[in-house]
Amino acid sequence: MDINEAEFFSLKTEQSILVDFQAFPSKLAEILEKCLSVSMSRDDRIGFDLVLETKQTGEALLNVIEQNHFKALCHLSLKFREATDHILKQHLAHRLSVEKSQNEELRITNERLEMALARRTQEYEQVLAELKRFQEERDQKIEQILLQKQKELTDFAKESFDKEKALNSSYESELRKLTEAHQKILRELNEKLDSTTENLKIQTEKRWH
Repeated sequence: MDINEAEFFSLKTEQSILVDFQAFPSKLAEILEKCLSVSMSRDDRIGFDLVLETKQTGEALLNVIEQNHFKALCHLSLKFREATDHILKQHLAHRLSVEKSQNEELRITNERLEMALARRTQEYEQVLAELKRFQEERDQKIEQILLQKQKELTDFAKESFDKEKALNSSYESELRKLTEAHQKILRELNEKLDSTTENLKIQTEKRWH
């Protein structure tokens, strides 16, 4: 269907259409949507219907019928005629051009999305590489710290053991010296005691003689 402003004015006059030429397409689409969503009840049928009447001349009438409780009202009747080869070719060429244009827009959009996806993928891989490097560096630092602490602990244990060994050796040496000195004093005392006892014995014998 192709209608110009002059044809629409004639249609508006014939069928008492209230909208203007610019608003007609949207109102027609609204009516067609209503025809697609016919409301049905149990007893009554209320809504809009589309009735297509074809003729052998190649023309057709598309009638928009409102069904109500009283009668069927024709709100709009549109005439269609069979397109000539020239008009059909023009229409197909136009549709092909539109499809090509849309396909080109989709191709460009797809290329942009692929480039964006590739960029995001590269950024993601870079982030993963940075994360992996950070984890490796962290693990290496932790291992170094553990090794350093283990070495410090081993050195501290060895140092403590050496100090304890030195203290034990010094203690044993001092103890040995004290024991020897004590034994020497005991020997000297025993010698003095023996000498004193012998002198007393001699003096006692002298007194009795």
